[in-house]
Amino acid sequence: MALLTLRDVKKHFFSQNDVVEAIRNVNFTVDTGEFVSIIGPSGCGKTTILSLAAGLIEHSEGEILLQDTPITKTNTNIGYMLQQDYLFPWLTIGQNIDMALNIIKRKNKKNQAYTRELLAQMNLSDREHDMPSELSGGMKQRVALVRTLAAKPSLLLLDEPFSALDFQTKLKLEDLIHRTLKEKEKTALLVTHDISEAIAMSDRILLLTHRPAEIKKHFKIPEELRERSPLDARQHPTFQDWFQLIWKELENLEPETT
Repeated sequence: MALLTLRDVKKHFFSQNDVVEAIRNVNFTVDTGEFVSIIGPSGCGKTTILSLAAGLIEHSEGEILLQDTPITKTNTNIGYMLQQDYLFPWLTIGQNIDMALNIIKRKNKKNQAYTRELLAQMNLSDREHDMPSELSGGMKQRVALVRTLAAKPSLLLLDEPFSALDFQTKLKLEDLIHRTLKEKEKTALLVTHDISEAIAMSDRILLLTHRPAEIKKHFKIPEELRERSPLDARQHPTFQDWFQLIWKELENLEPETT
C-alpha cells in the first residue's frame, strides 16, 4: 500500500527576472515499510523533492499525498533527518531529545521511555547527560535519528545524513539506521549522491535527470541484496554489477541545456 504518492508534481521557483523549472512531471510512490533512494546529477532537485514531501515548500502543480491525504504543511507523521545534526549545543543529549517531544507537545513518561529505548539501541545510553560537544560526529547523527523518531513518524525523509562522516563511521551508521528502521517498520525516502549507499540500503532506487528533474529510471534492488545488511550487501558478488549498471545510466544522462 502506498504511504507516499507524488503524482504529476511540478515545481517552479520565481525570481525578480526569471522562472526556474526545478521539477517536471515527477510520479512515484513509496509503499509502507519500503526504503527508496533518490539519486541524480548534482543540483538536479533531489532535496527539493524531499522538501516538497515534507511540506516545507509548496509544489506548483500535481498532488503529493501521505496515506491519501494531501500534504499542505509540515506534519508530525513525517520525520526529516538532515546532513547536519543541528543539536542545541547548550542542552544535554537527553534534553535535546526531550525538546523534540516538547515541540510536538508529546512529552510524557511513555514517550520519554520510548526515546531512551531508542538511545539504548544506538548504544548511547551512557551519554544521555553529556553535551553535544563531547560526542563524535557519528554519535551526534545517532542522536539526531533518535530525535527524528521521537514523534513516531510514519515516513522518514533522509537528506544525505551520512555525507559528512568518515567512511568507516558511515558504513557502521548505515547498518545501524537500516536495522533500526526495519525493526521499527518505518518507511524511508533517502537522497544521496552515493550509488553504493543507495544500492546497499534500498528496496528501490529512482534516478533523476538534470534539471528540470524527471524520473529517468526505476531500479528494483534484487532480494539477495535487500535481505542483507548494507555492509553485507556490499560484499555480495552482484553488488558491483548493480553499481556499474546504475553508474552507466547516470553517466548517460543528457547534460542540462543552456
